[in-house]
Amino acid sequence: MMSRHPDLRTRADFRGDLGASVLAALRHDAGAGTSESRLAELAGGSRSQVRNALANLQLTGRVAVRRSETANRCGIELVA
Repeated sequence: MMSRHPDLRTRADFRGDLGASVLAALRHDAGAGTSESRLAELAGGSRSQVRNALANLQLTGRVAVRRSETANRCGIELVA
């Protein structure tokens, strides 16, 4: 079953925490990675919780967060 549904393995790896919801939002929702606020809205957590989940996902190499030098904005994208 896991071979046909790789998303289930990802959810199992994260034990269903917010990191799995963040990955799902980035994978399936257009514009999810435009801001932490938008991602928090889609993933069902606060900005602080999403920021912590993103830090963990960055450490595992699953996402890349690019902060703007001129504004307090960021872009979030999946790493292949």
